[in-house]
Amino acid sequence: MSSGISPQCFGCARFAPKPQPGIGWTCEAFRGGRGPIPKDILINAHDHREPFPGDGGLRFVALPSGGRVDDAEPLRAAGIMFIAPDGRVLLLRRTGEGDHAGEWAFPGGKIEAGETAEEAAVRECVEELGQCPEGRRDLLLRRVANGVDYTTFVQRVPEPFDLVLNEEHDAFRWVAGAQALAGGPKPEANADAAEPTMPKGRAGSRDRSEDEKRCEVCTMFRAPDRCTLVEGEISPEGVCDYFEPRKAP
Repeated sequence: MSSGISPQCFGCARFAPKPQPGIGWTCEAFRGGRGPIPKDILINAHDHREPFPGDGGLRFVALPSGGRVDDAEPLRAAGIMFIAPDGRVLLLRRTGEGDHAGEWAFPGGKIEAGETAEEAAVRECVEELGQCPEGRRDLLLRRVANGVDYTTFVQRVPEPFDLVLNEEHDAFRWVAGAQALAGGPKPEANADAAEPTMPKGRAGSRDRSEDEKRCEVCTMFRAPDRCTLVEGEISPEGVCDYFEPRKAP
């Protein structure tokens, strides 16, 4: 099957290294990699250095020299899990256009340059819901998987609130926490319960930091010697390539 690709696609971390039987070449920018790349996308003219209509909003990300897709720099994103007093959680359904069409998820999206994860999550909520309620937000989980470095915050609200969806979503629901998070952390879960996903070598983990960046002040550190991302024991005085400082109280 033919697809709208060019030779430069083969150097992009978003591009699947092999065509799928019966589908053809796929890319994360189109239906989350579950559908073919549209033939009318002129990738050689619009190379995703800047997103354009129809590309799913993802930029071209060059593979490291000699690297594999799994080793590429992940896309950073963040979202908020809003919890009502009765334990229900807010979910949004993606529209039929773009990536992850028809799927339900927390409000959130890509972290732009210069933003912290929380700032990005709040901005995305304003864009997707028309507002972001004031209140305390706590880090629930940060995971790196399937090419995405995703940070989830949890915020309790006094009651389910009104919202106005943008064009990215066509429905919303306040659902029971177990239903919303089947296969994932429960609303009461703490990030301590998350299983680390990345070997030390790939994370660039070192036992001692040369500056103020240290595991013990990172959002993913879990005393006395664990991390929600890096596998195995870690040193509080160490650091890795995914360091993100905790926000001052």
